[in-house]
Amino acid sequence: MTWYTACALLAVTACVGIVLPRGKGFVGGLVRPVSIPEITATQLRKRQLSYETSLRQAERFGAPAPVADFLVVDVRTDAESRVSVIPGALPLRLFEKDRDLYKGRTIICYCTIGVRSEKFARSLRHDGFNAWNFKGSILEWCKHHYPLVNLDGHSTRQVHTWSGAYSVPSDYEAVW
Repeated sequence: MTWYTACALLAVTACVGIVLPRGKGFVGGLVRPVSIPEITATQLRKRQLSYETSLRQAERFGAPAPVADFLVVDVRTDAESRVSVIPGALPLRLFEKDRDLYKGRTIICYCTIGVRSEKFARSLRHDGFNAWNFKGSILEWCKHHYPLVNLDGHSTRQVHTWSGAYSVPSDYEAVW
């Protein structure tokens, strides 16, 4: 493979989201596209509500609390997460402390609009996780008027929008 061909291959892979398998270069290695499954706000909320129902049923019948088959991970910065999170979400730093504990679950990643979370989901899939990207992320969540909480679990209407370029519905307060 010539130097020019190698550079062209790298440029194409970067533009279309193709990743090289870990431990292999593009010379002699296989280049494979990695598609990242996406979940919508409505689908995520339905999963949350279904899990909450199973928790209530277990409590009602004195059964052990079930473990959710999914985990929502907030990949935003600590400053962003301190403003608000999607209920039940785990901040990235806490996920990274014990990430192998969650290997058998579906990991649903979100950020502000879905770019950072898609990148993180891609890296998790590369590491063998069943990772999904929350399409539209926390701003899409707000468009559906779904609840937000702070890290103490208290309801809030504030959302970190990363910059003033993004808006939220009038019943939320944008913070950046």
